[in-house]
Amino acid sequence: MKSEVTAPDGVRRVVLDDLDDVLEVAERSFPGGFPRHVMRQFYDACRDTFFVWEQGDRVRAFAIFAPNRTAVAWFLVMAAEEGLRERGIGSALIAQGASACRALGVEEIRLTVHPE
Repeated sequence: MKSEVTAPDGVRRVVLDDLDDVLEVAERSFPGGFPRHVMRQFYDACRDTFFVWEQGDRVRAFAIFAPNRTAVAWFLVMAAEEGLRERGIGSALIAQGASACRALGVEEIRLTVHPE
C-alpha cells in the first residue's frame, strides 16, 4: 500500500546545490542518466522553469521545461524515484512548471520524447 504524499508541499525551484541529487534521480530513472555538464546547462538555461520535489533534505523528483522566444516551451524531462511514482508528485511538478512558463509568456508547451 502506498503511503500518502502531499506533493505540492515539496515542490520548489531548483538551486545549484540540488544538482547532485537531481543527477542521482536521473541515473536511477534513465539508462545512463545525464552527464553532469548537460544537467548544469539545463540549470543555467532553464533555472526559472526547472523544479524539484524535495522530501526531507533530498531531491526525489524533478521536471525541466525550456521556454523559447516564440511563446513555446518544451517539456524536456521529468523523473521521480521509483517508490514515489503515481502519487501526484509529477502532476505537481508539471503544474508548477506550466505556471512558471505562463508567467514568462508561454502559450504552448510541447512534449519531447525519445523517438524509439
